[in-house]
Amino acid sequence: MSASSPQPAALDAALRQAGDLGRRHGRAAVYWQIGDSDSGREFYQELLAGIASADPAITGLYAVPDLTARWDYERGNLTADLGLAAGDPGLDAAAGAFLAAAREEFWLEAARLARRRLAAGTGDGTEGEDGTEPEDDGEPAPDYRQDITDPATGLSRLLSERCGTCILSPGDPMHLGPERTAAFIKQVLAERSYVVCHDTLTYGDFPDYGPAICRGFFDAYRTRSAALLILQAGRRLTEVPPPLVAKAEELGRAAGQTAAGQVFDGNTPGEEYRRVLRGIEEGDPAVLDAAEPPAIGPAAGYDPGDLARDLGIEPADRGLPRAVSAYADAFTSAFWQETERAARDHAG
Repeated sequence: MSASSPQPAALDAALRQAGDLGRRHGRAAVYWQIGDSDSGREFYQELLAGIASADPAITGLYAVPDLTARWDYERGNLTADLGLAAGDPGLDAAAGAFLAAAREEFWLEAARLARRRLAAGTGDGTEGEDGTEPEDDGEPAPDYRQDITDPATGLSRLLSERCGTCILSPGDPMHLGPERTAAFIKQVLAERSYVVCHDTLTYGDFPDYGPAICRGFFDAYRTRSAALLILQAGRRLTEVPPPLVAKAEELGRAAGQTAAGQVFDGNTPGEEYRRVLRGIEEGDPAVLDAAEPPAIGPAAGYDPGDLARDLGIEPADRGLPRAVSAYADAFTSAFWQETERAARDHAG
């Protein structure tokens, strides 16, 4: 008996996610092979010309990611990341979407890199007003300079915890492979610098969040990076949550405030407000447990799948469990802050 055909909506979601994964692998592969150091104008001019003409003498020097053991990311890895079952009829289409996106993004990113390096070294007026060269379609190129400065404090932003797919987390969640990860870290340390979390890159999944130093790199190499030693010595670091956690907390706070208004409204007697206020002040679990509604789950009418949808991620995303926890904590905190404020206003 053959496997049933996937539902169109589920297949579309899997293809979109496969494309996103392919683009991420394609971008990363550029830096593993070409790097972002100044190799000289002639090198980048030849690279651009070779890409534009599809010259195999140039393009044949580089390997585009595929789904083989060579890249430490095979069809089985893609199947798991998409949450598909082995033998799913949609897997072939998803693999095709991954490979097409990886190839396209690899050469787009290689061309962007070459243009950035040429623009940075020429000073011939080809840069945009923000110091980046325009893209071919006339739109400004993304600003690839990853400024970790926090606009509110002037300090350097550091993630307060690892993102869900930190390259230094156990299990290789980004499927880079130990050799590539080690080579990347070695390069960063040689440059006396730091790693910016991929989730916070201005051309990543959360482009408006603002770049921040990778927590995994900071925890492992805080005493070996000259840049981090200087920032620590000058107390120039400020911690920010990973973007997915921050967004989940924002959603949780809004839901908690709304829930407080639904539990205690204008018809609630003053005595009830006084009872709740006493319970808050005394930490009475009999009062607190009875008053607080569930934050997430079937009883709340809002489950992790709903949160994943509102965060713009797939239910199988590795960061979802942490996002659920952040949402629930923010919900509870906001609920009791709003409840205590209302109780004090109405207790009489």
